[in-house]
Amino acid sequence: GDNDTFRFLVVGQDNADLRKALDYTLLSYDWKSAVVPVLSIYDAVILVNGIFPVSDSRLLEYTTNGGTVVVISKGDVQKYIPDLIVDNNVFPMPKDYKLPFSKSISVKRPPSGAVNLITSSSQDSLVWKINLGLGQVIFYPLDLLKKEYRGLLIQVILSQLPISIQPIVNSWSMFIDDFPLPAYKRKLDIITREFGDITDNEFYYNVWWPAMKQLAREFGIKYTTFFVANYNASVTWPFSFQEYTNTPQQLLALKELLNSNFEIGIHGYNHIPLTADRWSAEQLDLVLSILKIFLRNTLGKSYIPYSYVAPDNIIDLFGVEKLLKSFPSIKVIGTTYRGANTLSEFEILFDKVVVVPRTTYGYYPEDTLIANSVLALMSLGTYQYFLHPDDLFSKDRNPDGKTWKEMYESLRNFLSTMKQYYPFLRNQWASESGDVIYTFFKERPIIKKESGSISVSLPIGYHLPRYYYLRVSGPFTLYGGKIVYSYGNLIIVEQTENKMEIRK
Repeated sequence: GDNDTFRFLVVGQDNADLRKALDYTLLSYDWKSAVVPVLSIYDAVILVNGIFPVSDSRLLEYTTNGGTVVVISKGDVQKYIPDLIVDNNVFPMPKDYKLPFSKSISVKRPPSGAVNLITSSSQDSLVWKINLGLGQVIFYPLDLLKKEYRGLLIQVILSQLPISIQPIVNSWSMFIDDFPLPAYKRKLDIITREFGDITDNEFYYNVWWPAMKQLAREFGIKYTTFFVANYNASVTWPFSFQEYTNTPQQLLALKELLNSNFEIGIHGYNHIPLTADRWSAEQLDLVLSILKIFLRNTLGKSYIPYSYVAPDNIIDLFGVEKLLKSFPSIKVIGTTYRGANTLSEFEILFDKVVVVPRTTYGYYPEDTLIANSVLALMSLGTYQYFLHPDDLFSKDRNPDGKTWKEMYESLRNFLSTMKQYYPFLRNQWASESGDVIYTFFKERPIIKKESGSISVSLPIGYHLPRYYYLRVSGPFTLYGGKIVYSYGNLIIVEQTENKMEIRK
């Protein structure tokens, strides 16, 4: 590669999570099975299953001259870790915040003189660094190299370099799955205990929805809601709309949404995932064409759906293809980042639709919502959040049997914390966020460095603005961009011209 490209060297066996973590940064890296002769061109060397202390003479020379070596490996002691406390130098965290963890992992006791980067409330040193010559060695436990912690590793590395830059999406979206939804005039114990003699219809449309609109006003949030017509299990003709007909509030809510600052996405005719093992090709084509006619008749010709959420967050390529055949306007398919199925990574399919695996969900526990969101910000500079109107009376989603008031307070606190600590983040409809994510992956910036300065180039015709996490020690001048927000050691930069330079 070019000597002046900002790049990492990874040494060791392949590791899917490390590869994905690096891919999501858009930064360049080389992956080799052994240490290469020339290391000076690399901004960091990452050793998978590496050994500490470092003994390879080339690595020692590299660190002596100012290089950073990251050793990712098992430690020498197995410990139960209650939580993770991330040093604010690594990434800005909410005050006194601990990432919930509660797992036993293999850690390595640091040598004397080491600086802790990630600790726990039981005073464990989990991630630490030690100076070596003009450079440093960072130890990172292999057990922390998991899907949800990918961003943590990236921030540990980038925060310790003399100068670093990371392209970010800078967008977050709030998906309201299953709304407007059918209701059944049920009087459920958990509702009547709190609100007296009301039905699920009245809860959704007279309690829950007004509360959500209040939140949107308070925090300036643009929701995308995902309409579902029925919860029947039909996968063959005839496809009835009886549940929709029985819930007149659905139409009223759709009309209201049409004239609001919210986006209406689609969740489906019913809640059966669009997969080859659940639908025949013929019946799926049919039901989607019926849904399309229904939407046109209900919302008018001007309504165009851009966002889709997969029921149960499950969809396969067969389903995606069928969906796009009936609804070619769809740009975003929402799934979940917690999924084990194939479509649980940010990716572009058929060169046009973005899979957005939502990172955060539900109303509580608040510290888990924050953890999932902040870890996603570390990885890509985006978090994608979803909830449902019926979370209150779902045993899975309200395991503690909390009241609506308690759930609402938790949700409000979460949104408030994110807004307070990450005010630079743009809130967008799902479709807008999808566009930004599409551009992010399709139009890669070229990042070069020379003598402590960094240049970021986007070919003519690429979309602006673009956003970055920037870290520079000491004063610098910025050309072709502007500072959006500064945490001191971490700066959010907006690139406004095709070439941006950070000069020291």
